[in-house]
Amino acid sequence: MSQTANTIRHFDGFNPTLEKPRDMLPVGGYICKIIKAKAENRVDGFQELDIMVEITEGPYAGFFRKDYDAQNRAFTPRYRGIYRIICPTDNMQPEDAWRLDKFNTTLGAIADSNPGYVWNWDASSLIGLTVGISVRENEYQGSIYTEIGKLIPVAFIRNGTFRPMRRRISREDGNSNIMHGYTSPFAGSQHAPAPDPTVMVPRAGGYSLPQGQGVQAVQQNMSGSSSEGSPKPNTEDDDIPF
Repeated sequence: MSQTANTIRHFDGFNPTLEKPRDMLPVGGYICKIIKAKAENRVDGFQELDIMVEITEGPYAGFFRKDYDAQNRAFTPRYRGIYRIICPTDNMQPEDAWRLDKFNTTLGAIADSNPGYVWNWDASSLIGLTVGISVRENEYQGSIYTEIGKLIPVAFIRNGTFRPMRRRISREDGNSNIMHGYTSPFAGSQHAPAPDPTVMVPRAGGYSLPQGQGVQAVQQNMSGSSSEGSPKPNTEDDDIPF
């Protein structure tokens, strides 16, 4: 074929295909199991607690694994059931107080969902525990996605006191685990009521770390070995990068 100004150069792998629609996780509350957890050192000097979850109950059970397996392997797949929080330090500035509140309410939600559990500063001790997640909308560059907004007590979902979070306006994608393409608020959700999302506000957490475990150096022992009796990692998900 002769070359012209409008000729596209040949390349390997050309194969016209149709884009496959992806199932999106609706806004709502879901009961999950923590399948992986780790401490991560950030480039800014802070530590980060990363928690990987999977939905275990309801019509969306196993959603995150199914979503991961369905992604195009031509690109690096992303497991979207990961919640990340920046850990506080003893020398935080007043404007960073939200980090302590977020850490405390996250661990409070986990402790409330697992009677008898006490945080021991070892991230791997979270593996195998039950917790709830609140999935919210994230508006980014004019499109609406969904993401894990926070961890919540399982009781909020079971007793009907769960309330959806406000939509987040995201200025940059960053490490957000957004589920691209979701556009229908509350559609098909079996877990959440369907009030007007523009007037709902997050429910106040009111949870704190167990007594005597206040503002310590959160980094201390987070990367240590698991305490005796800690749940074993879920080997079924070892193929998922974390």
